[in-house]
Amino acid sequence: MGEWAQGTFGCFGDIKACCLGYITAPCTIGSMIAHVYGEECGFKHCCIGMFIPFLALVRYEIRLKEGIAGDSCSDCIHVTFLMPCGFCQTVKQYKNAGCQFKPIAL
Repeated sequence: MGEWAQGTFGCFGDIKACCLGYITAPCTIGSMIAHVYGEECGFKHCCIGMFIPFLALVRYEIRLKEGIAGDSCSDCIHVTFLMPCGFCQTVKQYKNAGCQFKPIAL
C-alpha cells in the first residue's frame, strides 16, 4: 500500500503548492478532475471545481491510483472538516504522482 506524500497536517510541507492551490482553488481542483478522467482541462472543469464535494472525488481517485489505504468516508471528512489541510495534501500527492497543472482551454 502507498502513503500520502505528506501527512494531513503537513500543510506547510510544500508551501508553493498550497498557495498556488488556494489562489486558484476551483481551477486547481478542475485540473485534477480533468486529469483523473483523461480530459483536457476546460472552463467546465473550473466551474465544477467550485463545488467542494468534487475534491472528495479527486482524493478518492488519486488514493485508488496511488494505492493509498482509506475509504470514501475519510475522503469526505478530510474535505469537509479539514479542507485546507486535505486540499494541500491532495495537491501535493497529485504533483508527486508526476501530474502537472495545465491551464484551462477556453
